[in-house]
Amino acid sequence: FSSFFGGGSSRTKSGPTRGRDIEQEVTLTFEEACYGVRKEIKFARFDTCTKCGGTGAYSRNDISTCGRCSGRGRVITVQNTILGQMRSESECPECRGTGQKILKACPDCNGQGRKRGSKNIEVNTPAGIDNDQTIRVAGEGEAGTRGGSYGDLFVHVTVRKHDFFVRDGNNIILELPITFSQAALGDSIDVKTIHGPVKLTLKPGTQNGDKYRLADKGIDNKITKKIGHQIVVIKVVTPTNLTSKQKELFKQLSETDETSGNSIFDRIKKFFKK
Repeated sequence: FSSFFGGGSSRTKSGPTRGRDIEQEVTLTFEEACYGVRKEIKFARFDTCTKCGGTGAYSRNDISTCGRCSGRGRVITVQNTILGQMRSESECPECRGTGQKILKACPDCNGQGRKRGSKNIEVNTPAGIDNDQTIRVAGEGEAGTRGGSYGDLFVHVTVRKHDFFVRDGNNIILELPITFSQAALGDSIDVKTIHGPVKLTLKPGTQNGDKYRLADKGIDNKITKKIGHQIVVIKVVTPTNLTSKQKELFKQLSETDETSGNSIFDRIKKFFKK
């Protein structure tokens, strides 16, 4: 209603306009996400024309103020109606709202003030970045118009799955297969972590599904400033292809009372006796 009755906005396109944001994708390995890495990204964008400095004109002398709107970018139209005079405001058709007219266009950008090109930058992905997170790189989007600032670049991160490690927050989970003898007698074995091998001592009588925590051997997250742990989940592997000697040893073992002193077997025995 304000535009009809003469109170319309004097908004004009002649001022600076910020450039468009750009979205790109980057894929990291599990280790790259854990340690952090710099990745080179190449993408297309509009840059400010270096020939005209973004004005779109051949020279500064080729830019003039629009005579129809006097540089406002808006024009007021008056109509006589039965209710009296009605005033409406709209974009100037001569300069298309810019408030300026270009007498001679820049030959490099054809008067657009921007040129399409390609850009190569290195993006720093911090240690601890996770799958589906986004990195904002300020000022690396497209160029603005009429001296407007550049937009931003948003880099969406995809992290490939690891063959053995599974991430849980800043913790890393590793399923570790061991033999019956290692589980029964205990053992000292080297376990791989993202920080290098660590000696893990298995206690005698280790059960399938038992968990061992390797403190501070998870992800040193530079985003949250927290360090995770590595959780080792024990998987006792049942042998399938036994040699004759192994069969004989298992037969000798079966002739002993393997359940003696085992609280789980004791409870089951009491249950079946009832």
